[in-house]
Parts: sequence; structure tokens; C-alpha cells
Amino acid sequence: ARRLQVFLPDGTYVKELRTAGVWDFAFSADAAQTYLYVVEGCSGVVRIFARETFVELSRFGGTGARGETRAKTLAGRKTCCVSRTCA
Repeated sequence: ARRLQVFLPDGTYVKELRTAGVWDFAFSADAAQTYLYVVEGCSGVVRIFARETFVELSRFGGTGARGETRAKTLAGRKTCCVSRTCA
């Protein structure tokens, strides 16, 4: 998908983040879930956004090789783990 959409529990549309291609996403492990980590498609780039505003704060990665990248936060830790499997 080329976007990440936010909806309320009743199905009401809230907002949308357009990217080059969302393969995976994760929230930071702090109580407020301050950050949103988005992994983009084949590029393997992880973009870090402020969760509330979708303002991009940083990015890292980008291998150009084929494979799959996943971002997950570790429960109870302020850590984002990024893993990649190569095809």
C-alpha cells in the first residue's frame, strides 16, 4: 500500500500518510506512542514520524537489494528493532 490510514473505532476516517509504499509499521514503546516507524517497500528505508502529526523526524536504511524489512518495537523498551530477510 502507498498509504497508511487512521480511523476511529467507529470507522470514521481521521487522516492519511502517503509514502512510497508501506510494508510494515510500528509505534514507539513509550506510553504515549510518540513515534511511528514506517518501513517503505523494496528500498528498506525506515522513516520515523511524530505519531500525532505525521511530521517526518528522521529516516535510515535503504539497501536497494530485494528482500523484506520489518519494524517492531520491543514491549516495555524504547527500542525499535528492524529486521531484513534477503531473497
